[in-house]
Amino acid sequence: MIAQDPKSAEIIRPILRGRDIKRYTYDYNDLWLINMHNGMKEKGVKSIISDDYPAIKDHLDQYYVELAKRTDKGDTPYNLRNCAYMDDFSKQK
Repeated sequence: MIAQDPKSAEIIRPILRGRDIKRYTYDYNDLWLINMHNGMKEKGVKSIISDDYPAIKDHLDQYYVELAKRTDKGDTPYNLRNCAYMDDFSKQK
């Protein structure tokens, strides 16, 4: 998706699960999160609109039926629901 549209890199984040973290290292399993969300007005975090990321929207369109069934979706089936720690995704870990 990033090769198709470099802007996609703005909202694609690598993920480490608890089981991937070892005592002094980690085993990265090439897992990624598409961080498309509603934003948080009280923290000044803007909503991410799927039309601004065409490569990601094209990818997610393949799963639209499943996404639309989710009970925890945001304003659109593509968005994650509001999250109090949304700004933590951009912090150094």
